Amino acid sequence: MAITNYYAVDSDILGEKTTASSRIDYLTDALGSVTATLNQSAQVVNTYRYKPYGAQLAKTGTAADPAFTWVGAQGYRQTGRKYSEIYIQSGYYSVIIGMWTTQATFPLIKQTSHNIDVNNMSTQMRLSELPACVIETNSSPYALMMSNPVKAASGIGRISSGNSQNDCHRIGPVPPDWKCGDPRMGDNDAVTSCDLNSGRVWTINCNYTCVSPCIDAHEGQHRHDQAECCKRGAKCVKRYGLEICGAAYGGWFKGNRAWRECRGFKAGITCEEQMIRANDCWHCKTGSRCCDDLIGTWESDQNEMKGWCKGINPWGPPPMKCPFKADGSIA
Repeated sequence: MAITNYYAVDSDILGEKTTASSRIDYLTDALGSVTATLNQSAQVVNTYRYKPYGAQLAKTGTAADPAFTWVGAQGYRQTGRKYSEIYIQSGYYSVIIGMWTTQATFPLIKQTSHNIDVNNMSTQMRLSELPACVIETNSSPYALMMSNPVKAASGIGRISSGNSQNDCHRIGPVPPDWKCGDPRMGDNDAVTSCDLNSGRVWTINCNYTCVSPCIDAHEGQHRHDQAECCKRGAKCVKRYGLEICGAAYGGWFKGNRAWRECRGFKAGITCEEQMIRANDCWHCKTGSRCCDDLIGTWESDQNEMKGWCKGINPWGPPPMKCPFKADGSIA
């Protein structure tokens, strides 16, 4: 009987070798799904594409499938059983119904990065990889990853409910005094700003629903739009000090608010429409938590965008130019 050995680095499964065949290596995406298998000569054997909840969308190649495919690098193993198609460390999951078939509580979430094509803009944003964090479980003990399998993957084992969900989404040099629930955030789920000492833009996102990737897309657009001026502002601080340069940056930031928000909402809405289609939300019955969140936010953001975009050309330059030259001198 052939024995299959699997090899891994830092708990990520990278390939397999049976006693009766040669080694097969995995190529994976940001979530850990196996998108292709390679033989020992580095030739592609099979390729794979998946639906949001793990069902196979397409395959090329005629070789046998590995035991680990969708999120396979993290140990999601195919079982061959209907309605319990995947074994995830301590439970079984169904790609058909998109839920655990054994009770699951408080999964460990591994956040991933995304490429967002904002209305076919020439610049494509790369959202930073977010640190692992703990979130509250869904109201249903059978729900998987807050109904957000595109962005998150349930990690190994279980954790207790005593962990806090605060500050999972911290991108860049977020000041340590900024926490989720900070009154400075007002009614906003997320805030993006510039650290004029380092010249880097940061984001804190406190949304933990299905809409969270689209909040990241909105804030990612803000980071893109502020990045260059923030970098120049840091050079200005070294020349003239924080008080002078901070005031100049603040004036530029305030003067371009409508332009920034118009672009941010367009990015978020594009993401929401992609997720609504991917989850087939237009055909979902009312009461689907994920679809309700996505459609409700999409409708709200449409109204917000109309207000911010009035008289604004989101594809043109900002109304106010950055007050700093490339060398940090004040323009």
